Amino acid sequence: MTYVVVHESMFGNTRMVAEAIAGALRTAGADVRQLPAAELGGVRFDADDVLVIGAPTHAHTFPGARTRVAARDMVKKSNPPLVLEPTATARGIREWLKESAELPARAAVFDTRANGPRLLTGSAAVRIAHQLRRRHVQVLAPPESFLVSANQLRDGEIARAAEWARTLVGQRRAPMSALRH
Repeated sequence: MTYVVVHESMFGNTRMVAEAIAGALRTAGADVRQLPAAELGGVRFDADDVLVIGAPTHAHTFPGARTRVAARDMVKKSNPPLVLEPTATARGIREWLKESAELPARAAVFDTRANGPRLLTGSAAVRIAHQLRRRHVQVLAPPESFLVSANQLRDGEIARAAEWARTLVGQRRAPMSALRH
């Protein structure tokens, strides 16, 4: 089984969470592939792979073309200056989910979002999980949010991401033969 850890990130917070997740999975002995969402196009999944996918929360959901442009524009106005990730304005998770004919059987979903009640901030992870379930992907754990304040991950969120990843190792809710039927 391989854990395919995929992230979409604007300013690096979601990438750092994905790196912590991938590192914790490796430390637990799992086989891990990690990549940005912009590189998902040609990825093939084996029957027992687990997709671990995350994005920042934009406008209560996950990024789209307009919110990526808004993030790019935000960099120009930011003080202190923000740095845009190299793949921030590329195709992301939203487009991949719409275009992908083949998805893995199992996934876990995370996001980064503003520190505050989810009712007010929204959650990319909840929306991504919903899209995956509609495509008959088994979501192994409740969607998880890692919190950001002033465009920086809050203290302890990287450690919490690693702990969350360790809970995923070996997790299976249904036998593989039951998943796609």
